[in-house]
Amino acid sequence: MVGRNYLDNFHLQFEFMNQNTLRKRQKREWYHRNKELVLEQQKNSERKKKSQKAWYQRNKQKCIDKAKMWNKENIGARKLIVERYKHRKGSPCQWTLTSLK
Repeated sequence: MVGRNYLDNFHLQFEFMNQNTLRKRQKREWYHRNKELVLEQQKNSERKKKSQKAWYQRNKQKCIDKAKMWNKENIGARKLIVERYKHRKGSPCQWTLTSLK
């Protein structure tokens, strides 16, 4: 009797797991079909903007310290990023020589 109860319980758990995996697969397939729409909604979400703003306010000093440390460790990369940003903006003297050394 104990063995039968165990098997019945096992079959119920196994069936429940199959339903969960099936549901996960359906959700994953739906997301991949509608990925662009979902990302656009998330991008424009007011709730997300509020939560990100609140997170940044709580972690502002930590983010600034991390950025300063990265800048010290990656001086050449920082200069390259700044130069790319300047050129991307399309300043009027984009094709002229900016530094004479």
